Amino acid sequence: MAVAEVILGDDSGVAWPTGVARFGHLAGGMIANGTEARSQTQLRAAYTMNNLGILVTIAGGTGTKTIRSRVNGVNGNLVVTTVTTTGLIEDTTNSDTLASGDLFAWSVTNPTGGDTLSLTIIGCNLDGSSDQWPIGSTAGGVTQGIGVTRFVIPGGSVITLASTENDTRYTYRVAATLTNLRSYHNTNTLSTATTTIRSRVNGVNGNQVLSILAGETGAFEDTTNSDVLAAGDILTIQIITDAGGAGSISTDSWQLRSGAAARPMISGRITGVSSGSADRYTLPEGVLDNQQATETNVQKTARAAFTATNLFVNVTAHGATSGVDVFLRQNGANSALTVNVPTGTTGLFEDTTNSVVVASGDTYNFFMDHGGGAGGITPSIISFANTPAAGGGRGYPTQMHNRQPRPRPRPRPRPRSIGQGLRVPI
Repeated sequence: MAVAEVILGDDSGVAWPTGVARFGHLAGGMIANGTEARSQTQLRAAYTMNNLGILVTIAGGTGTKTIRSRVNGVNGNLVVTTVTTTGLIEDTTNSDTLASGDLFAWSVTNPTGGDTLSLTIIGCNLDGSSDQWPIGSTAGGVTQGIGVTRFVIPGGSVITLASTENDTRYTYRVAATLTNLRSYHNTNTLSTATTTIRSRVNGVNGNQVLSILAGETGAFEDTTNSDVLAAGDILTIQIITDAGGAGSISTDSWQLRSGAAARPMISGRITGVSSGSADRYTLPEGVLDNQQATETNVQKTARAAFTATNLFVNVTAHGATSGVDVFLRQNGANSALTVNVPTGTTGLFEDTTNSVVVASGDTYNFFMDHGGGAGGITPSIISFANTPAAGGGRGYPTQMHNRQPRPRPRPRPRPRSIGQGLRVPI
């Protein structure tokens, strides 16, 4: 058995509307959808889901706020509630048994009467009998007109479709078989144009492809084809709309099943958000948005042991006057996983050397250390590969952390070098 951590997140926090239930995807960027179908992930393997954990940054009012699992349009067993409590809230008792083909979503209900609720994380564990992991990116109905080619990242959040494939490239560092390319479209006003969605591997067309005719909406899935990736292959997703006619098509999600020992955990946003000159923290999976100055707002508490490898950064703009170090943080300290982005450089950077063992009960998140320089860096992806511990590593540790935290080096500013980061030329 293998247990993978899965996170739906937004590092700036999502304020959930009051009065009615709203829905969120299994993983990727946190978006409060009013229609459940727009947030459903179709599972293509069997799992036991457990350890629902939410990270609450704002909770006010007198009503009970409820976050729960939804399976095939009905309430599941996982549930947490809060009135005014903030911080980490967990369901460590219940679980959901999920079959291949089930449709899954999170439900968030915030009562009326001036109640407030803001979340940065909805997370859980997927306990599976094989290494088959859902990955995907989410969007709030991002639109595309006729006669254009666009690209999206395979994880995180899609705020704007990318016209440049380089901005969406993600490097797989484990051999993987990718299947079940799926997309969901809420509206399609294209009068004559067909939309083609396909996998792209190393800059050329992959094998998986969807064809959506003018006016068609709903879910589309390739249940036939697959892409076999070797370690080091680069993955993106492409969207092409034919020329002719009028109108546009909107997309709410893209999804793949990744058959690999490691599950990619991707914090992403295509256009990226400049971090400014201050040090910033962000989530290990979800929307790479307005990165936080407060680390506790983006820390995920692990409820399964895993090994983290291949810290990866795709940098689309770099206006900082010094190099920027990107770390995976563990229990509030910089871990051995680190990438240095030298001053003025963009492209793909990766730590292909180090690994970090994360125990159940540890906290983890990403950190961008600017070294005292002015100006900001704009990453579209920060990610790492999560390899579950042998035997799953479920439950809570009898001992806490597996290493002593090491302090951040000081004084600053300090000289920069390539260090552990390997730049992959475009």
